[in-house]
Amino acid sequence: MIVGRNAQVRCLTTTITSHTPKITLVNEPTTPFGDVSWHHPAKEVPGETAKDVEIVVSGLPSGKPITLKVGDLQEGERKQIPLPLPFSMSPAPCPVSLFIRWKDSAGKHEQRANLSVTLLPKDLPKTFPNQVATLVIADAEASQGLPLSADLPASIHGDTFVVRLPDGTPLPTHTEKVKGSTGASPSLRVHFIVPPLLPSLRVDIGSEQDEHVLLKGFSHRETWADGRTIRWLPGEGRETALRLKCKPNQPHRLLLHGQAFWANSVSVFADGQKVGDFPIRQGTQGLVIPLPPASQETLDVRLVFHQAPYPSREVT
Repeated sequence: MIVGRNAQVRCLTTTITSHTPKITLVNEPTTPFGDVSWHHPAKEVPGETAKDVEIVVSGLPSGKPITLKVGDLQEGERKQIPLPLPFSMSPAPCPVSLFIRWKDSAGKHEQRANLSVTLLPKDLPKTFPNQVATLVIADAEASQGLPLSADLPASIHGDTFVVRLPDGTPLPTHTEKVKGSTGASPSLRVHFIVPPLLPSLRVDIGSEQDEHVLLKGFSHRETWADGRTIRWLPGEGRETALRLKCKPNQPHRLLLHGQAFWANSVSVFADGQKVGDFPIRQGTQGLVIPLPPASQETLDVRLVFHQAPYPSREVT
């Protein structure tokens, strides 16, 4: 029997504004066993087309969900969809939920994604001429670690200003008074540095380096024919315990990437505090789990699976 690859539609966009309201959808077909990387007959079968794709946006200030028809998406096809976001007289953050629905030979499907939406005035500089300074960075990645500056309107006075990254992280700043032409009042220039990305702790579960992270709730190490090393989580029972290195008093994100042979859900606890419940769909996927600040340099994380099939989950 040859298993085909069913349609799998997901959203590639995480942040939009009133001025940049487009999201990108892609159809990346997958087998019932996830995105198999070893030789498998399913890889020789063309991926299915996602039929009658539509998106539903909920959580906008109007309170009414918006439904948009997208049409069909062939294997690997990407499509940009503009969302009808309103403008706002003042900047307004608005987290919304995006539901993606489609059909294929396996039936009807739905996937949820979170969007960070900021509603802005239609003409931001004209709406707040004395409050808005515009800085355009041609290459944000290349600018990491470099000093940058923004000139403020002459009508703004002050000694301390706060510059934040999109995630809210404040940056250290220095304010400089800039002399104007003869008879003109001095203006202000704010200097700051976009920090380089902090190195993250990456652990390949199944490798020799995973033993300092895994405390309990995992199977023995396996080496597959393609050279990959894996373990099954939670192994026996329903719980896996991890001990992660972290920076004290700072929030972190735990990213789990793996392959689930059965749908499940997991409750996550950090140092005994419940973080939330997270669904696990069948196939290859990633989970992004926000973790609260820890008082020490390690954080104990418990993954409690709601169902306990064995083997139940593989993380690679």
